[in-house]
Amino acid sequence: MSAVSDRYRECFLHVDADDRHEVLAALSRRLGVVPDRRTLTVPGFEVDVVGNDDRDAPSFLGWATKVEVYGQSATGPETVRFVTGLMEFLRSAGHRVVAVCDFEDELPQTDLD
Repeated sequence: MSAVSDRYRECFLHVDADDRHEVLAALSRRLGVVPDRRTLTVPGFEVDVVGNDDRDAPSFLGWATKVEVYGQSATGPETVRFVTGLMEFLRSAGHRVVAVCDFEDELPQTDLD
């Protein structure tokens, strides 16, 4: 595979979920991998589920959980598909999700209105 384009190297998903450990457990089941602390590693990607340190930020930037997706070896289209899948899975579990990344215009964003 080719090197990961800088545009697709990372994406941060802000998740309207109070318990990051539940989000980590759900993503672990979805991806079929056991987490190493807060990190899930699958071919082409590393996914970290962390608490949001900036809880006083306005709007979705203050949501309690953040899922950080790092492209390791995936192509741009593979990254878009992977991140879209994570977003759709989290939404199906009842969470609002907003992506912040260079390719966010290629992802299905949550309507905040």
